[in-house]
Amino acid sequence: MITASNIRIFINCEKDFFLEKLTDLLGQKNIIIINKKIEFFPTINISYKEKEISINSSVMMKKFSLPIKIDNLISNIFESINSFYFKNAGIQYFPYSKYIKDQNSQKKINLNEIHNIILSNLFLNFDNGLSKEELYFFIWPKDKIYSQNKLDTHLTNLKNILSGLENFKKNFKTEKGVVRLN
Repeated sequence: MITASNIRIFINCEKDFFLEKLTDLLGQKNIIIINKKIEFFPTINISYKEKEISINSSVMMKKFSLPIKIDNLISNIFESINSFYFKNAGIQYFPYSKYIKDQNSQKKINLNEIHNIILSNLFLNFDNGLSKEELYFFIWPKDKIYSQNKLDTHLTNLKNILSGLENFKKNFKTEKGVVRLN
């Protein structure tokens, strides 16, 4: 589940003490470190070699001399997180940067918070989709009553926004109360 209040990443680090302290620091920024690698969340590898620390992910590799300012390290972790994307049928979706891009036309569409939560959770549940009610409570967890009209309005608005991407039109649909990407 992806919500507006947290970001989940996996960090592989050979130094437990460092990972524990980094987890505390990132937690203050609403970044949750998950304890196992999952395909749909960014993975960051941190390693030490003598007087050097390296940060590697699928989108970047950087080396820093030690000692390092913790703000510099965290800023590079954020850079890696914001560069993470899902790829599907000619589109690239950057959930942590909140935009989607058509690979053919390079057209970029920025998403608002609600649309980003919808799309993120649909990518996470790509195979089975997600019931509208479950999706509703991911977006509005404090609501006590499920309002299908409220969710349908946002789903329709998102479909209209995404219709500007030629490769995404055929990939978003609702059937029998389940929303999915195809």
